[in-house]
Amino acid sequence: MCYRHPATSTAEDDSIFVAVPSTDDKVIDVYSFPDELLKVRIPRIQKVETGMAMALKLVRNQVTQRILVLAGYEGGVTAAFMLPEEHFNTGVETAQLVYLSQPHSQPILSLDASPDGDFYYTSSADAVIAKHRIPELPRNSGEVGNSLDTSISEPSPGVFSKQTVTQPKPKTSGPSGLSSLLSASAPLPKLKPAPPVQAVVSLQPPYKVVDTKHAGQQSLSVRSDGRLIVTGGWDSRIRIYSTKTLKEVAVLKWHKEGVYSTAFGAIFTREEAGHSDKVVNKRQRERDEQTKLNHWVAAGAKDGKVSLWGVF
Repeated sequence: MCYRHPATSTAEDDSIFVAVPSTDDKVIDVYSFPDELLKVRIPRIQKVETGMAMALKLVRNQVTQRILVLAGYEGGVTAAFMLPEEHFNTGVETAQLVYLSQPHSQPILSLDASPDGDFYYTSSADAVIAKHRIPELPRNSGEVGNSLDTSISEPSPGVFSKQTVTQPKPKTSGPSGLSSLLSASAPLPKLKPAPPVQAVVSLQPPYKVVDTKHAGQQSLSVRSDGRLIVTGGWDSRIRIYSTKTLKEVAVLKWHKEGVYSTAFGAIFTREEAGHSDKVVNKRQRERDEQTKLNHWVAAGAKDGKVSLWGVF
């Protein structure tokens, strides 16, 4: 999910984009809510066999304010697509492929992006965690995608408008055999435009990759300050890694079965934590403030239990 307009925008529209696999599981659809309209369709990647889409993430690049769809596929392939800029075209559009890599030998289980939208991370059924750098994106409009609207546009009135021309009236005569045959035939069908052509993007190596020796890490999440990532493992462990080095910095063990879901609490400064007007007692106010300032990790596992951890 991603807001359609940046937080700094003056637009009153608070609609969101949601990316989901299409009826063809190698194709991705992006819908706009609450108007429930299909806005962008991302076709299957032609250069490599990807398998079905396993993990999707919508993220806004903070430098260019362009929205990206990050995708992880069954074949261990990951790709980044740039959505077209906002305009008045009512047809369904397509996104531009800007990055393609295959760092994994097994299906990608999860992915997440840095807060600035310049890097993202993938985990898989194999033991690899990969870090990907998103290439530099254009700022100007008119460089992204092609319309998938199959309607035939009207000719430009400035070029093909009707002109009044005085001509002598031809002599009335009966139609010849050829002209009568052509006039009686059905009109030619309108041809649909060719499907959009994908940009030529070759497979690229990831920015950084590490073999953790622990297969089946999923629900990868990046902390809001961009310093740490957390994963849940099939081996019931919660692992925390540095985003800079991908080095394992903590292992949390409590669950008895595989960990399916993880999440970081947002990082607040003391000013952002603030003071609650509803709390009168000084001790309670200090306790609430300290709770907000703690760095939390939550995890849920197959055993039906949820754990909450305070980390650095």
